[in-house]
Amino acid sequence: MSIGIYVLAAGQSRRFGTPKLDAPCAGRPLGAWVLAEIEAAGLAPGTIIVSALAPHFAIEAERDGWTLAV
Repeated sequence: MSIGIYVLAAGQSRRFGTPKLDAPCAGRPLGAWVLAEIEAAGLAPGTIIVSALAPHFAIEAERDGWTLAV
């Protein structure tokens, strides 16, 4: 059985004011924590669902094997 990993990161963060998943949290972007936990669980990189303005953490994650889908 294979497991597909999809991280939802297409929100506009209108109330937050800046891209929420790029906000620093304990030394790294919030979105990076999500990806680190997926890796810690032993799962392979999957797809990050983004808007036309992808968060910076997602763009960096492409180098680690994640796929971005708009």
